[in-house]
Amino acid sequence: MRWRLFKQFILRPLVQERARTLTTMVGIALGVGVVLAIQLTNESSVRGFETALETVAGKTGVEIIGPAGIDETVLPELGWLRDVGSVSPVIEGEMALVHGEARSLRRAEALKVLGVDILRDVTLRQYVIGGAASPAGSPVADGGDINPQRFLELLTSPQSVVITEKLARRRGYAVGGEIQLMAGDRINTYVVRGLLKDEGPARVMDGSFVLMDIAAAQLAFARLGRIDRLDVQLPGSPDSAAIDAAVQAIGARLPNGLTAQRPGRRGEQVERMLAAFHTNLTAMSWVALIVGLFLVYNTVTISVIARRGEIGTLRALGVTRGQVLVLFLGEAVVLGVAGTILGIGLGRVLADFAVGLTSATVNTLYIATAAAPPRLTAGLVALAFAIGFPLALVAAWLPAREASRVTPTAAMRGHDQLISRVRLRAATLAAPALVLAAALGFASLGPVNGRPLFGYLSSFLIIVGASLSVPAVVYALARLMRSPLRRLFGVEGLLAHANLTAAIPRLSISIAALAVSLSMTVAVVVMIGSFRDTVMYWVGQTVQADLFIGPGMRPAVGSAQTLSAPVIDAVGAHPD
Repeated sequence: MRWRLFKQFILRPLVQERARTLTTMVGIALGVGVVLAIQLTNESSVRGFETALETVAGKTGVEIIGPAGIDETVLPELGWLRDVGSVSPVIEGEMALVHGEARSLRRAEALKVLGVDILRDVTLRQYVIGGAASPAGSPVADGGDINPQRFLELLTSPQSVVITEKLARRRGYAVGGEIQLMAGDRINTYVVRGLLKDEGPARVMDGSFVLMDIAAAQLAFARLGRIDRLDVQLPGSPDSAAIDAAVQAIGARLPNGLTAQRPGRRGEQVERMLAAFHTNLTAMSWVALIVGLFLVYNTVTISVIARRGEIGTLRALGVTRGQVLVLFLGEAVVLGVAGTILGIGLGRVLADFAVGLTSATVNTLYIATAAAPPRLTAGLVALAFAIGFPLALVAAWLPAREASRVTPTAAMRGHDQLISRVRLRAATLAAPALVLAAALGFASLGPVNGRPLFGYLSSFLIIVGASLSVPAVVYALARLMRSPLRRLFGVEGLLAHANLTAAIPRLSISIAALAVSLSMTVAVVVMIGSFRDTVMYWVGQTVQADLFIGPGMRPAVGSAQTLSAPVIDAVGAHPD
């Protein structure tokens, strides 16, 4: 009986009114899809960065670093590290692949460069040479793991590098061919001595990886006599507690200015910046859900108004208020589930586009890395249903409760009762005023752990307060427009005014949804413009030079690209 009633009273109108049903489902799907896409994008960029960090670290248990690297003259004092485990000096940086005309260097592909002591590093990181592109007589067997002797033969000169098979296929390089790389303002030509298979560090940045001898890296990056860090491999398979103990023990014996840490510590600063960036994206994505919530509310409200007479008939036939409430909440469940399913598919598609867009931002502002492909997990699917399903119920609760309170007598009256309620609500602005006052109070609070959580809450309350004030604003405007409409259009104007007044509850939701969407667009544009103006003002006040000369490659976060001495001398000697 209940199923037949639900089928006839709810499902059949949903099928008959396809446009309204589809619009609501698309609204929910967009809200869920945007949130899911942002979550997928955030996880992809973080996972790509963490994977790159772990891959380059290899079996390193402890890193030894200095504020400006480590002077090689200090290394003899660190000979005792060999008793702790395998030690490998490392130079790590980025170069630009010069592939075409020099004017396109700023759009050049960034390559992760690792300079290592080949004889020591093979125990810490896995390098596998692919033999398909190796010339006849190559010292490297097809697909063989590189041992120290083979590496020594490959990297016998400072102009030798090993690149990945992916990079070679992408750019058309072969073993024995030349490749031009730029570090700072210096462009050097190297010879490709081997191709790394897609294993170990070769997986970094989707194959945009170059391996060279540490002496060649020091020369390329102008770091002669210095290294970036020492990687230490601890014996056996130490657990987290053993690694922490080793960090403490090694750190206690290091000279002043040197620090021991776990490899993951190098990424903490970037992870904090990425977390703030991702929090902003997530906060903005939730606005799409609010718009979807308005659409569900509007749809169920229309259903209640359109079937007010039928509701009265059902109540007269003995259907309880609780059953009427369940009927309309069931409509919200159908819309919520269908919209969420569509949103999951839409979110996966949007994530593919969003990964490319956010990766460009991350690479420009934070760190050069390759985002991992979006991975739709069971947890994210559950998150989508946890978002779409409850919000649909919340949005439908008020109109469903209104439907459950309809009596046969009220159904015969039509909409008079509803209009009187609108007038009552228009007479008071207490609720939106309180919400907006709370928003103002939260806006004055400081950040929590560096994140403006109260700012996000304040923004949300502004949206809620503005939405709550829409019915009163519309009602006030309707009253003001009554006389002008009557004078300009006569009876037709009065009919239009009456229809508008009767439809205020439904129209207010549509107006609020449109207002929220437009307000977010305006807010983002204004925010970006404010940031740009602030930066331009700061540059104008603090940087007074008329001309700036810098390396052609953008430096990565935490690194510096310097000008060479000949360039500095040439600029200084210029007559102007």
